[in-house]
Amino acid sequence: MKATNTKAAAGGLAQNKIDSAHIGESNWSILEGDEYKSSRWDNGAKFKHYSPTHLLLSAVKWDHADVYPTESSYFDAFAELVKSIPKDGLVVACADNKKVEEIVKLVNCKIVKYGNTNNADYIYSDVAQTKQGLSFDIKNGKNNYKIETDILGDYQAENITGCFAMARECGIEPEKIIESIKSFKGIKRRLEKRLASDITVFDDIAHSPAKAKSVLETLKSIYTGKIIAIFEPNTGNRKPASLPGYDNCFSSADTVIIPKLTKVKTDTNDTAKPIDGEKLTEVIAKTHPDVKYIDDDAELLKYIIDNKKKNDCIVFLGSHGFRNMIEQLVISLRQ
Repeated sequence: MKATNTKAAAGGLAQNKIDSAHIGESNWSILEGDEYKSSRWDNGAKFKHYSPTHLLLSAVKWDHADVYPTESSYFDAFAELVKSIPKDGLVVACADNKKVEEIVKLVNCKIVKYGNTNNADYIYSDVAQTKQGLSFDIKNGKNNYKIETDILGDYQAENITGCFAMARECGIEPEKIIESIKSFKGIKRRLEKRLASDITVFDDIAHSPAKAKSVLETLKSIYTGKIIAIFEPNTGNRKPASLPGYDNCFSSADTVIIPKLTKVKTDTNDTAKPIDGEKLTEVIAKTHPDVKYIDDDAELLKYIIDNKKKNDCIVFLGSHGFRNMIEQLVISLRQ
């Protein structure tokens, strides 16, 4: 971000040498939106404090049940967000997401749509994915652009198209956008490859069943061996209301392991207490044939090492740090 004059702040660490925050002298400020609560004393979404003039709305899917106990309360936060965009502002919205399409009906400014559908202004197509990254095309009117990136995940074609659309609508030349996309190495803990050898190890912040599903589908499409997933959900996805969302989300994994769950803070007045690891194992096992609960870290690592085979892919999914298990596993596999 230092290479620009723009004020910017992102919620992740880039794998390039790019600062997560930079204060420039430009009139432009770029912030990563966040619907999670602002603080312990303010349950309102962080983005309520941003007052954006331009909004890139990529997806809306119920999450953080600890803050939004119902789907409608979650969607209401986004409805307030889009209605806050001024008349001379801009909303760039994903046409492939049904809830986004519903919510943007409330917008009172210019709307530009992107996606894999013909009614979008920016259409991506011909997505090709390998272990080295992605390539795909973006069409905008009569113009066609070839995109290449080292980032993994076919769902990233949608995200990148949204960024491309916003940048173009803000007046940035396409060649500059394409060059920037190519040079960007991705964000830590977003399909971050921790080991590339006979066994591949990934670390990803996917803390919800929906996010885990996207990651696992990507890995299944490019790796020929077994996919072993170690999954720990965030607080909201341990709440009883979120449990129906687990059905069939882990089908792309051959084995799912639930580790000892990190202790989380709970409201003493909340009767809907978070479920434990054993209950989570039961929930996922309803739609998956091989789910294990291993609450001892050393035993979990031993299981992986004893059962691994050449070309297998091991992925840690969750917002917590897995108590140094990833680092220990990588050291063991390198020996």
